[in-house]
Amino acid sequence: MFFDFFGTLVHYSPSRRAQGYARTHRVLREAGLALGYEDFLDRWERVSERFEAEACRTHREYGMQDLGQAFFADAGHAGIRAEDVVAFVETYVDEWCKGVRPVEGLDGLLERLGEGARLGIITNTHDPKLVPGLLERFGVARHFDPVVTSVGFGVRKPARAIFDHALELVGADAAQSVYVGDNPDADYRGARSAGWQAYLIDPDGRGGAAPADRLVHLRDLEESLGRRL
Repeated sequence: MFFDFFGTLVHYSPSRRAQGYARTHRVLREAGLALGYEDFLDRWERVSERFEAEACRTHREYGMQDLGQAFFADAGHAGIRAEDVVAFVETYVDEWCKGVRPVEGLDGLLERLGEGARLGIITNTHDPKLVPGLLERFGVARHFDPVVTSVGFGVRKPARAIFDHALELVGADAAQSVYVGDNPDADYRGARSAGWQAYLIDPDGRGGAAPADRLVHLRDLEESLGRRL
């Protein structure tokens, strides 16, 4: 059984503004980039959206370091030192994570599910250390093997390749595997198109999942699995 991470195992804010990025802005200023705070956020959002649109089109994942380099180049600071890009990216990711917290009762749920199935993660992310680090921070890393990230594999969901890659790692067939996520396209339809059983966390019922595949909350997964046995 594999899970999506963001929006499935953890609550998070996808905003590039709401968390507050004062420390990241300070790193930029120290690197010699004289942008005001709002100008920084506007430019960062614009460059990020350009990368995101391309990744959605091609399903090829990008990394935070590449995004950071592009941001500095867009701001007319193409000669930035590599260590300054690293400092910028690491500070930004740390501040972005202020909006991430685990779903209530997560550890106990995973403990119970792990008694009858091997658990893993397939997640879209731009930083190879982000999801493993958060799993450790929330005390649930021990439950998951493997943790497949789009930035590590190079391809993002909903591409079939990343689902097939996860199956190869565990030596399983798609028909034996279940995927749980909250995104109708990347998670539910992506997994189903790869031949997996899939559940969609969809409180409002707008994602188009079959009724038997829809979960209001992650905690409903155990009951739904029980009905299928």
